[in-house]
Amino acid sequence: MIYCPKCGMENPKDADVCKSCGIGLEYAHRTVKEEEEPSSTLIIIGYACILLGFLSVGILSIVGFILGYITYRKKSPKTKNHGLIIMIFNLLIILLWAWIFYILPMIGINSSLNTTIPRFFPR
Repeated sequence: MIYCPKCGMENPKDADVCKSCGIGLEYAHRTVKEEEEPSSTLIIIGYACILLGFLSVGILSIVGFILGYITYRKKSPKTKNHGLIIMIFNLLIILLWAWIFYILPMIGINSSLNTTIPRFFPR
């Protein structure tokens, strides 16, 4: 299969024009194989950053988000989908750690229960 360089539509291997937008596919024949290897490496590293983002308090999720964006910018629709998934999950991890470290202490969730117990159990 050949992906259109303009719209990303999947076309038959022997197609001369894209069935979606009609652009010529003469240059797409030689670039499909060149794009697959680096994209698969970026996808694997991006998914690894999702898992390692939990362990690194969200630091590696920032790297994973950037890798997801780079992956999303590729021309293959499957690669774009992986890039979008990587960006969304890494962003969720970043927001989770921001919520744990910055927002919860600001609203007082981490205060001890000893300060609230006297209100419910008078002496």
